[in-house]
Amino acid sequence: VRSATHLKLAESMEHLLLLLSVFGPLTIGASQPNIVFILTDDQDVTLGGLQPMPKTKKLMTEKGVFFSNAFVSTPICCPSRSSYLTGNYIHNHGALNNSIEG
Repeated sequence: VRSATHLKLAESMEHLLLLLSVFGPLTIGASQPNIVFILTDDQDVTLGGLQPMPKTKKLMTEKGVFFSNAFVSTPICCPSRSSYLTGNYIHNHGALNNSIEG
């Protein structure tokens, strides 16, 4: 059973994909650089999150960008991802923790 928060997040992702499919082709030949944003999770260095994925680790470390300083609206995985993907703060999207209940 999906909660209202999960349905809202899925709907937001559908809107994002729709926007990318409609406006993505319009940027071909534009003077701005193309940027592909890939959001990953559980890539903790201390816990060895990338150890099972050596190819991914190589691509991310050799061809990716490293940010030495970053900020999030909340330090918990699921609420932080939900905020980033929806553009809403935790009190608006309702994903309060990492459990299914939200």
